[in-house]
Amino acid sequence: MAKRLFIVHGWGFNPKMNWYPWLKSKFEKVGFKVFVPEMPNTPEPNIDAWVSHLKKVVGNLDENTYFIGHSIGCQTIIRFLEKEKYDGKIGKVIFVAGWFNLDNLEGEEVKEIAVPWINTNINFNKVKEKIGHLTVFLSSNEPYGCLEENKKTFEKKLKAKVIILKDKGHFTEDDGVKEIQEALNEILKTILVDAVDSFVIEDNGNFKIFKEMYDLLEAFQNRKIILTGANDEQFKKFGLDKMPYDVFTLKHNPEKTNPKYFEIMLKHFGLKKDDVIYFEHNPQAIKSAESIGIKSYHYEPEKKDLKALKEFLDQNL
Repeated sequence: MAKRLFIVHGWGFNPKMNWYPWLKSKFEKVGFKVFVPEMPNTPEPNIDAWVSHLKKVVGNLDENTYFIGHSIGCQTIIRFLEKEKYDGKIGKVIFVAGWFNLDNLEGEEVKEIAVPWINTNINFNKVKEKIGHLTVFLSSNEPYGCLEENKKTFEKKLKAKVIILKDKGHFTEDDGVKEIQEALNEILKTILVDAVDSFVIEDNGNFKIFKEMYDLLEAFQNRKIILTGANDEQFKKFGLDKMPYDVFTLKHNPEKTNPKYFEIMLKHFGLKKDDVIYFEHNPQAIKSAESIGIKSYHYEPEKKDLKALKEFLDQNL
């Protein structure tokens, strides 16, 4: 069954604004059915009207139902889930600039619209029991304030992972935010890429990126992280300081052949074993990763079989 993603826009916005079209396109490219409903009377959002409209659009919940909310859209999703009778866990949920309280509102009319959203109680337990994974993105310079208060509520009441990004305002196009790669990364699996002898190859005594592998990886929307054991000297020798993706190393303490390496790496990036897949040329490192539940593929550098690698990626992402 295809995964369904519902993006719920914010107060005063519409589906063609901000980062909604960009994110919709990205998820459609990886097979999601994406819906960005235009919510009713967006200048004066009403709880019952917005929740009822979302219900009509979504229908029944299942494990392949995902949500991304922006601002008041986050509250809409929360209040919708609160009322739904569903015993399982839905897919991942992402909130961007979500809030339970606001400050710096201009005009009495605006404040009156916000009051019901702020004061109407939420049964967080009913919401929490339906969400298996919730990530909330907030901004360090949120113009409507209450940053720490909202952060604590998400963490305490919904057990959310809260990430504060620097200087994103309210995550609108007026703030210069037209893409949110971080939201994409939270839902799609991350590709863990072996460094030397896989992504980085030797060429007449020098080291360079294996272009054909790079081109293959670039065809996938997923985040990529290069894994290595290189120390500082090796890092420069292999050109790992010039990689197109994040590079992770523990400088041989421990090596990738030790499962502890992967436990530390996952914790460092806030990932779980089911959030990643991995390919590696060293069979012992493969066994190490698999021992903690990471789906892995043994890539043989002598063969450079990118067709088989692509099949592994296609089947497991």
